[in-house]
Amino acid sequence: MLVSLLAAFLGANLARSAYLPPRPSRIPSMAHQRAAMHPASRVSGLGDVPIVFDAQQWDIDVPTDQLGLTDFIFTYTTLGSDGFKSNGTKRISKTYEIWVKYCVPRFTASNSTVLQVLTHGGILDHRDFAQGYSYVDSVSSQGMATLNYDRLGIGQSEHPGPLLEVQGDAAIAVLHRLVGLVRAGSFGTRYTKVVGIGHSLGSKVTESIVSHHPGDFEATALTSYA
Repeated sequence: MLVSLLAAFLGANLARSAYLPPRPSRIPSMAHQRAAMHPASRVSGLGDVPIVFDAQQWDIDVPTDQLGLTDFIFTYTTLGSDGFKSNGTKRISKTYEIWVKYCVPRFTASNSTVLQVLTHGGILDHRDFAQGYSYVDSVSSQGMATLNYDRLGIGQSEHPGPLLEVQGDAAIAVLHRLVGLVRAGSFGTRYTKVVGIGHSLGSKVTESIVSHHPGDFEATALTSYA
């Protein structure tokens, strides 16, 4: 049942597990992962997520090698630097492939109508929440479902143009759209409460949702963020 419900959203395409590939491979079938002792049923794959956002048109050259990248970082992080210069904004309306993992506890609990949406930090992918001690496993054992995903341009999600499209406003738009899909029952259950969990850069994205779309979350938890 879980597979058939999520397959409608994911288009029955599963992303191959790989770390930060340039573009994910797709397998024409869903994989329903079941571990004997795992506290949750899990499905994962690529889904089409349409968003609209205003992109900054940065007036900078994208580094092409390690030396250029090092110079870029020093130039734009040096005290007194003019920072990034933008030639205005451009409205982008586009559908992106976003990789998600949906975990539902095997047992019913009083908080089974709560879903947590997890947004990872800047230098890792969705596995930010499953390194050694797994946050996903922990909340699953407490009866709460999770929706974990790779941000746009990271991991197994689509890798569009990094300068114009992989921007903060795009990350906010993707998260807002995912929450909308959750509240619409696209994952098979209409959750009464949605909680935003962020780590590092993911905390900033989650906080921005609270500012721009205050009705998205009933609660948030922002970690490694000041």
